[in-house]
Amino acid sequence: MVFPNRDERILLESWPNGKRILIITGKVNSGKSSKLEKIIRQLNSAGKNIKGFITKGIFTDSCKIGYNLIDISTGAEYRLASISPKDNFNLKQGRFYFNEAVFEKINEKIIQNFNGDVIVFDEIGHLEMKKKGFYRSLRVCLKDFKGKLIIVVRSSLLENILSEIQIYDDNIILTV
Repeated sequence: MVFPNRDERILLESWPNGKRILIITGKVNSGKSSKLEKIIRQLNSAGKNIKGFITKGIFTDSCKIGYNLIDISTGAEYRLASISPKDNFNLKQGRFYFNEAVFEKINEKIIQNFNGDVIVFDEIGHLEMKKKGFYRSLRVCLKDFKGKLIIVVRSSLLENILSEIQIYDDNIILTV
């Protein structure tokens, strides 16, 4: 299979050689999720079974007002974050309020469904450094999942996240 991008070729060449974790990093709005989506499409084309989630910004007049979470394997969409507190949106980080019930649902789904080749976490950040958000499922995957992991992290948080989740030698870092 021919991959048009050097980064994706390196990824697929490196993963069979013992590397287990791909970390996609970059600044805010630098294209991390777009790069992730390309990699997921290419891995799907290669016959890989992908689990996990992608976050998508919700915009009004070019202003980000929240995030939806999309389950990669089912396409199910969940409202994860909003700029205003409402109903179950009471976990605040930065200017967003997060729905903890969505975190719990996805954490359980990931922990109970280890049958994929790759599990994707888009994105790990401030909440996980506080042991909230997707922290629980990420820790379980790092310990027990035998497949590959793709983790999206802002470059400004990379060192702190690597230290918090204690991964050093079994990763590939792909900067967008």
